[in-house]
Amino acid sequence: MKRLFSSDFPAAAQTLAAAFLHYELFAEYGQAIPDLRESLEQDFLHYLKALPETAEIYADSDAIGGVAVWLPPAVSPMLPQLTFMHTYALEAQYRSRMQAFSLFCQAVRFHHMPWPHWYLNLLAVYPDAQGRGIGKQLLSEKLRDLDRRQQPCYLETQRERNAHLYQSMGFRVVEQCFAPGGKLPFWGMLRTPGLVV
Repeated sequence: MKRLFSSDFPAAAQTLAAAFLHYELFAEYGQAIPDLRESLEQDFLHYLKALPETAEIYADSDAIGGVAVWLPPAVSPMLPQLTFMHTYALEAQYRSRMQAFSLFCQAVRFHHMPWPHWYLNLLAVYPDAQGRGIGKQLLSEKLRDLDRRQQPCYLETQRERNAHLYQSMGFRVVEQCFAPGGKLPFWGMLRTPGLVV
């Protein structure tokens, strides 16, 4: 596993854009945007640059086939969502929907996790590299570290198969519903210390 820094961000943004291009969240909120992949790449690059230095960004290897973004307890919950996906690419009509989703995620997260915790803000694997265990690789090392330090973590997903993957790694579902608008499924998931992968 490789820790990423600013010089790696353009390549990481390409991987994130490719991985999320057909993801339900972006299909829902960005479906009418021409050149969505290019727009996503710009937004992911802006997002990575906006993260504080305390954020931990990892790739599986120098090839950056997968990316994980972990935010420590001290990071403002508003930063990862509200600096993302409505600065460059989205037109005004979609910005408000993305902001509503961001605020919804924040409300759910802090309803279930009012105490300090790590937040897995993003986990993505390049489409051609999926199915090779890269996602688990990116998760396992950090989860072992959090177990050693007795620190909980939280994530959300919009895909049921992702929820099953996270459950296999010790996360449990604390919220299952539909996001604002009623079409997008949502799983909020919590992992407490001691569940060694």
